[in-house]
Amino acid sequence: EPGEICDDGNLVAGDGCDTACAPELPFAIKLVNFNLLHQVFSDNDIEDRLALTADALATSAPDIVTLQEVTVVDGTSTSQWLINRLADHHDLDYFGVGFGNPAAGQAVLSRWPVELFEVEELPTEASAPSFPDRRFFGRVQVASPLGLIDVYALHFCAGSQGCDHEYRSTQTEAVLAFIEATHASLYPYLVGADFNAHRGTDEDANPENDPPIDIWLEAGHIALFDGGDAPCNSPSDSSGCTSSQELRADSDTTTRRIDNIMTAPEANGYAWREIGPTQAFAASASADPNPECTYDSPTSCSLTSDCTEAGSVCNQQSGTCEPESPACTSNDDCPAAATCGDTLWASDHHGVETQIELTISIPEPTAATSSLAMLLTLSLLAAGPARRTRRGATR
Repeated sequence: EPGEICDDGNLVAGDGCDTACAPELPFAIKLVNFNLLHQVFSDNDIEDRLALTADALATSAPDIVTLQEVTVVDGTSTSQWLINRLADHHDLDYFGVGFGNPAAGQAVLSRWPVELFEVEELPTEASAPSFPDRRFFGRVQVASPLGLIDVYALHFCAGSQGCDHEYRSTQTEAVLAFIEATHASLYPYLVGADFNAHRGTDEDANPENDPPIDIWLEAGHIALFDGGDAPCNSPSDSSGCTSSQELRADSDTTTRRIDNIMTAPEANGYAWREIGPTQAFAASASADPNPECTYDSPTSCSLTSDCTEAGSVCNQQSGTCEPESPACTSNDDCPAAATCGDTLWASDHHGVETQIELTISIPEPTAATSSLAMLLTLSLLAAGPARRTRRGATR
């Protein structure tokens, strides 16, 4: 109604929206961003991994989740699969919307109602006729107790598809233009993304050492980094690659900057403040619901004839040898040199989770206000003893 900033449908204070329908600040929100890994190999244990993801979400209990590589399993999107699992196994109710490429799109889950608005190619063919790996970008409005919050979820193009810093910088400029044209909520927006910034080098230890991310920072965004790569067990590369890897590997890597959350610059007198802790999400292996035989150091292959281990075949997508009959309950069920892998990673990515709060923004002082504040301070210091005497006399 006129004059209301928020309306959560009740006259109860202390829940983010007070009895006069004004936001109660600061208001904290927990966020998670996670790449689900849709299909890197033919047998990628997606239902087992989704179950582990749901368990991790239930433990974290975030208010808003942004997801990448959302696909369809047995007629149901993996984002809806998670919603169903959270409700049935953990008694947690989430809303959700998905968009983008049906083979590997994006989604936003929320404990509050959500609605999808604009979706755009990233970048559009009109703005960049030649582009190696177009993606989609969308705006979702979350009906939080504070009122509507715009949330943007995206997945930047991949180096494996010929996408370098220059292409991702083009995407970044397109995203910022899209946000400027579509951001409609009173409060600053939120962004959850797989930025595909990793290059497997020591430079990645610095989360700001990436030209496209620098563009975000220069535009006033705050980057909340703690995502990292999950295990990469390829025989020839252990730098933390995020494809063609064995998700039952025990090892891990520490390189950063794949999955991130961005908070927007302040808007309309409001600002987001990180209160954390900001940390990796789903960053450890869990008990595998359906263990399979695996080789600790699989052999690289192009054909099954390249596999020297008895009872092994070549997985064409991962390029490594694997047991022909993988199901197991113990090592005795596996061929020689293979073990029964009883751990599984939820994805080939680590996500990121954090907590932020909405506050009233404090504007940066201008030169004029700084000078005025200095003069006021000096005058108060000069008058200090007399003021204290007068107060003492009054008492």
